[in-house]
Amino acid sequence: MTQSPSSSSSETLCLISSAQGIIPMSCLLSSSSTSSSNASIIAENTNISSSNSNSQHNTTSPSTSISSASSILSNVYSTYNASSPDLQYMQFSNASSTNYTSNLRKSSSSSHQDFQEIWFNKFNSTLPKRDGVYVINTTEKFNQLLNFYYQTKSRFNQNYSNQLFPYLHDLSTRGHEDNFTESYNHMKDILHIIDSMHLNNLMFIKSDDEEIDSITPDLINSVKLDQILDRHYNEWEKLSVYPHQYDEHDMKMNCRNFGRQLKLMAPLSHFVVYNYTNSDNANVLSMLRKVVNPEKYIYSVELDKDWWSTIEPNYFDNDTDEDPVYNNSFLSKFYPSEEEFTSQGEHFVSRYHRYEQNVIWRMSGNRRTWLFDNKICVGNILDYNELVKALDNEFKLIIYCDDDIQSCNFPPIETLQWIYHDYSQGGANSYCLKIPQLGGNKDIDLVGVLNVLKLIVKLSKVNKVFIGSHDGFTSSTIWLVLLTQLLNRLTIEESILYLAKQEIKLFFFDNDYSLLQDLEIFVDYLNKHLLSEFPTIILPSTLDLNSIDRFYFMNPIVKPQPYDWFADCQGQLNLPSKVYPHLYLGSLLHSSSNTILETFGISNIISIDELPSWWNQMFSKYIQFDYEQRLAAPVVLKPIYKYDNIKIYEVNFEQLHHFIPYKVQATLPSSLNSLIYIHNFKDDGKDSILPMLLDAPPFIHDKILLGQSPKKSTLIHCKVGVSRSATLVIASIMKHFRIGLVQAYFMLRIIRFNIIIQPNLKLFYELFLYEEYLGLPDQLQDGKKVVKKWNWEFIADEIHRLNQIYTSSSSS
Repeated sequence: MTQSPSSSSSETLCLISSAQGIIPMSCLLSSSSTSSSNASIIAENTNISSSNSNSQHNTTSPSTSISSASSILSNVYSTYNASSPDLQYMQFSNASSTNYTSNLRKSSSSSHQDFQEIWFNKFNSTLPKRDGVYVINTTEKFNQLLNFYYQTKSRFNQNYSNQLFPYLHDLSTRGHEDNFTESYNHMKDILHIIDSMHLNNLMFIKSDDEEIDSITPDLINSVKLDQILDRHYNEWEKLSVYPHQYDEHDMKMNCRNFGRQLKLMAPLSHFVVYNYTNSDNANVLSMLRKVVNPEKYIYSVELDKDWWSTIEPNYFDNDTDEDPVYNNSFLSKFYPSEEEFTSQGEHFVSRYHRYEQNVIWRMSGNRRTWLFDNKICVGNILDYNELVKALDNEFKLIIYCDDDIQSCNFPPIETLQWIYHDYSQGGANSYCLKIPQLGGNKDIDLVGVLNVLKLIVKLSKVNKVFIGSHDGFTSSTIWLVLLTQLLNRLTIEESILYLAKQEIKLFFFDNDYSLLQDLEIFVDYLNKHLLSEFPTIILPSTLDLNSIDRFYFMNPIVKPQPYDWFADCQGQLNLPSKVYPHLYLGSLLHSSSNTILETFGISNIISIDELPSWWNQMFSKYIQFDYEQRLAAPVVLKPIYKYDNIKIYEVNFEQLHHFIPYKVQATLPSSLNSLIYIHNFKDDGKDSILPMLLDAPPFIHDKILLGQSPKKSTLIHCKVGVSRSATLVIASIMKHFRIGLVQAYFMLRIIRFNIIIQPNLKLFYELFLYEEYLGLPDQLQDGKKVVKKWNWEFIADEIHRLNQIYTSSSSS
């Protein structure tokens, strides 16, 4: 729950006063790989070979004749940066070298797995064993285990993704069996392989009585028995990779089963039982001996009281890893702050809920935006609270757009009349009003809307006006669109695009476009007549709606040009999310709109298995991909890279202009230069991104992972912009800014504020492996090695608990 600003809903007029603090609230609602060394384009009846892969691209001169197209296309070849830190030791000149690197990495993973087995066997041989349990009775031995697990043991194994999936999707339903396996026997084979895996994953269990209040935090990766065990007739079921219950009738498919990861990983894990009270672990050990596979290890930590003082602090759940979530290279570059951000508030549902809320405020702090010749300022509730506390500030009118539309009403007529009178008499007062948000509001007070707009226009002519909302945009968006329409004399569509070009953050609820259309004629009439006809406020009795209807029947608003976005957006007005300068994350609808591409100056599009609608409508006659089974087009594109069943194509419109009629080329924005199409990459929980991230040559990474400062604006999209494209952007942030998965995930989650991003389970697990591959958990922070490593299943469970907040509220 969020505290409202200090003034109550009934106090619509106040002089500058103090305000209470706030608790942040969310702004969210509701395989072997092969590298193609051939040229990417094949012209009909023309043999084209690629040049050496480290050559530079040649561009086509506009004056080149069609007869020279063969020579032009023969100069199209791939490039890569041989000095890339990822693969500087290997040049990808052909498929065999890529296979060699991939196989070498897999072989290395197998060798490291063998090393882990040897280490655990040797370590176990040094421990006393009692009733099948290894006893750790010295802090030296316990530190050896912890140091090996968190500092020496590598979590990266390229084989893990293909080995653990589809098991981690949970194969206990008919729907998952049908979707993720070929047959029931195939599912049994998969589970048999899983059952024999040696992940050497450790789960920790504290055996102290729950009622004992200890100031010492739990060890990280600690779990309670009821989180990993299922009951059957009052008995705990044994931990097994084989489902205890199989639902033959459940045909649903869920490739985002984050909430099941603790239970699914438990049968693959060893267990470490500990306590802080020098008590007996016997009860927990007795239970574990009954349910844990005999091939898995059980450790009992039996040490003197206060043993934890000798353990590395990073092995405890003490939130020392929280600071990098709010203070890292990405935030420092694009959201600079004079001082480090610290966690605000205490009333959070879970750890990741706290992270999310604090990242929201870290990214929105000190982000006031000025509009209309610096006369109107837009800010959030932190700005609002600061202003109403100050006895003297630069604003004549301070407005807060309240998201509590049930209790917040428009200011009474008497209040507005007093403001007009006081202001016209040259009063020195500043005015503070609370008004309801319009977005998502079905019951609109038309006279109230027109009077507030009229007041803002009047006072902003020679004074400054502040418009605030909780997060700085959700509740104030519709008001800003209406003000832009009024002050700049624009249409609704022009107003939205104007604000987008000013990089104003906008949020639209469903059906907000219909609301804006309903209000458009009244705002236009206010501009043309009511501002001059009513020197003060507009009384309900004086507003002649019939006269306004007749006026616009005779004089309809003329739209200067059609905008395809507003015709095709299906009621979803929200625009692409700006990740950082020149990089946008969006949807298929965004990529299909010339309005969007022109507004944001998009030069390059990365389309993941979803081509923009204009491609099939206009370009498929002249260009086709080599997988298409249809009549030959003048140009056939071959992939620049492929792995598994996934192919990556590059379309360079400048180099292909000889084959495309001018009238077709003219349908695209002039800024658009290229399209990267990643074909057959599905959001089904089966397809993998890891080979693309690990094995693709550097010139492919340059095209799909981009860099911190790409020279031209790029739009990355899949169908909705929440899973596959989000995964690619998260990987790009992790690589280029050297920050961990959780940090990158939360930043993009907040940036893509109008929809909850959530890569499917397999893609997110592969990002978890990619973090280890990049060496991000081991990077230095303040001269110390960051070694707090959360297991996969605990990260997944935290994400599940966070998403539950929104899925449960939206379904209620």
